[in-house]
Amino acid sequence: MTIVTDRIDGKPKTIKELFTGRKYGLKYYQREYTWSQANLAELLNDLSGRFLDEYQPEHELKQVASYRPYFLGPIVTAQEDATSFLVDGQQRLTTLTLLLAHLIHLHGDPDGNIRPLIYSKKFGELSFNLDIPQRAEVMHAILENGTFNVDATRDESVQRLWRRFNDFPVLFPADIAEPSTLQFFVEWLLERVVVVEISATDQAMALEMFETMNDRGARLTPTDMLKSYLLAHMPETDIPAANTLWRERMSELASVESTADREFLKAWLRAKYAETMRERKPGAAQRDWENIGTTYQKWVRDNGPRLGLSGPTTYATLVNRDFEVMSRRYRDLLVAAGSPQPGLDHVHYLSWTGFTLQYPVILAAVTPDDDDATFQAKAEVIAGFLERLIVGRIVNYRNYSYAQMTYSMFTLIKEIRDLHVDALQALLLDRIENGDDLDSFDAIANFRLNGTNRGRVRFLLARITAWIDEQCRTGQAFHTYMSKDTKDPYEIEHVWADHPERHPEIENEYVFAETRNRFGGLLLLPKSFNASYGDMEYVKKVKHYAGQNLLARSLHPSAYDHNPSFAKFRFKKSLVFNPHPEEYSREVMDERQGLYRQLAELVWHPDEFGINSTLAEGCNDVE
Repeated sequence: MTIVTDRIDGKPKTIKELFTGRKYGLKYYQREYTWSQANLAELLNDLSGRFLDEYQPEHELKQVASYRPYFLGPIVTAQEDATSFLVDGQQRLTTLTLLLAHLIHLHGDPDGNIRPLIYSKKFGELSFNLDIPQRAEVMHAILENGTFNVDATRDESVQRLWRRFNDFPVLFPADIAEPSTLQFFVEWLLERVVVVEISATDQAMALEMFETMNDRGARLTPTDMLKSYLLAHMPETDIPAANTLWRERMSELASVESTADREFLKAWLRAKYAETMRERKPGAAQRDWENIGTTYQKWVRDNGPRLGLSGPTTYATLVNRDFEVMSRRYRDLLVAAGSPQPGLDHVHYLSWTGFTLQYPVILAAVTPDDDDATFQAKAEVIAGFLERLIVGRIVNYRNYSYAQMTYSMFTLIKEIRDLHVDALQALLLDRIENGDDLDSFDAIANFRLNGTNRGRVRFLLARITAWIDEQCRTGQAFHTYMSKDTKDPYEIEHVWADHPERHPEIENEYVFAETRNRFGGLLLLPKSFNASYGDMEYVKKVKHYAGQNLLARSLHPSAYDHNPSFAKFRFKKSLVFNPHPEEYSREVMDERQGLYRQLAELVWHPDEFGINSTLAEGCNDVE
C-alpha cells in the first residue's frame, strides 16, 4: 500500500493552478485530438450554464470567489524531468487551451492572467505549456489570430485543432462575451473550474494506468446499460436481431461523430417523452429534460409507461421501430449538418450558426411512419424557422446560447410532437405572423460588425451572397463561402479601407470605425483578394470587385451589362441595386444597408423553407 501511495498522488486543482508554470507532453501511446464541434458545444454549454446560474450583473468581481465550482473530471499525468506527460485528459486540456486563446482575442488579457497559462518565454523563445511539437505552427496561428493552411498537413490532430478554434466565434455564448460579463467569466473559469490531477511518479506506472483505463474491464457506458435494460425485457426470440440492430445503428452514428450515440439518445428521449424542465431559479430540482441529459438510462427505467413500455413486445417495438427509424433520421440530420444534402439545405445552414438544440426540435415532429419526403419536409420547415429565429437574434444583438434558448425550444418541442406536415407548417406560420418568437429585421438599419460577432456576420454574408448566386446561377455555394479548410478561404472585406484620412467628412476616428463596420459596408471575398486589394482606395479596388461574386460585383457597372438574369432578379424582387464606380460615401453606405435589409427579408422568407409560397420567382426561370 505504501509503495502504491508513494507512486500515485491525487490533488484538486483550479484551471489556473493546472496551467501555471507547467509543461505537458504526450507519449507515443496517446491517441489524436478527436473533439468534434458537438463536444466543444457541450463543454461551452455546461460551463456557461453553471456560470450564468451564479452570475448577477450587480455582483462585484470579488463575489466570484463564492460561486459554485464546476468539476471538469480527473486527469492522469506522469512526471518525467520537468514535463508532466498526459496519460488521460489531453482532449480536455487541449480544448481548454483553445478556450484560453479565444478569451485572449475577446478579452485582450488586460491583467496578463491568461497568456502565461498558454505559453512561456525564456531568452526570447516562446514555448507552449501544452508542448507538442507537431502542433506548434497551428498554435502560433491560433494565438496570433493568423492564418493556417489546414490542407497542407495530414496530421488529424492539427486539422481538428484549427477547426475547433474556428468554431469558437460561433459557439461561444454572446451574453458572456460582453466585456462587463466576460471578466467575471474569466475569473470564474480560472479560479472556480476544478480538475483532479492524479499523478504517477514513473512512466511504468503511468503506462500501466493507461492500459488499465483503456484496455481492461471497460466500464459499461450509459448507452450500454440502456441497451441491456431494453433487451432484457423483450421476448428472447427478439433479442439477437434487436442487439444486432442496436450495434449497427450505433456504429453508423459513431462513424459520423464520435459521441453521436449518446447525443442521439438524449435528443430522441427529450424530443418524444420529456414533459418537465427545471424551474429557472437557483436551487431548483432537475426534471425530465435535465435527467435525460445526465442519466438517460436511469430515466428510461423510471419512466417506462411514458415510453409505452408495459410488456415484452412493447420493448421490442421501441427498439425495432422507434429506435430504428429515429436513429436513422438523426444520422441523416448529422450528415446534412456536416455537408450539403439534397432536401436538407436549411439543416446545413443552421449548423453553421452554432445553435445546438435543432436535433430534438426536429425529431419531435418526426414519426416512425414518415417517408423520406415527409421527413425532409418536416426537417426543412423546422430548420428554416429556427434559422430565421437565430438570424433575428443576431441582427438584434441578442444571444442564442443553450442556456438562453432551452426553455423556448422545450416549449416548441411539446407543441410540434408528431404533427402532420401540414399542421406543422400552419403552426410555424402562425408563430411567424402572430407570435413573438422572431425578432424584427428593422434592427439591420443599425447592424454592424463588432468585436464579438465576426463569426455571425460572416454567416449572414455567406447566406446572402450564396442566395444571390443561386438565384442567378453564378458564383459559389454557401459551404464554399463558409469553409476555412481551403487554400484561399473567404473573409470579411471592408469596402472602406482602414484609412480615416481618406474620409475627411467623418467627424472622428470613432465614428469612422462605427461607419466602416456597418453591415452594408461589408462583403465576403477570398483572402488573397483582401491581401492584394483590401487597402486600396475605393475607386481603384471597385474595378477588381467586377471579377468577384455578384454582391460585390454589383458595385461595378459591368454587373449590369448583358446580364438579363440579374436584371430580372432585381425586377421580380424589387431590389435596389446600383453601381457606384466613383465613391462609397456615407449615403451609399445607407443605401447598401437598406439593400441588405431587403435581401435578408427574402433569404429568410418562409417561402425559402416551405411555408406560404407567395414570393417564389427569382432568376432561375430566366429563359
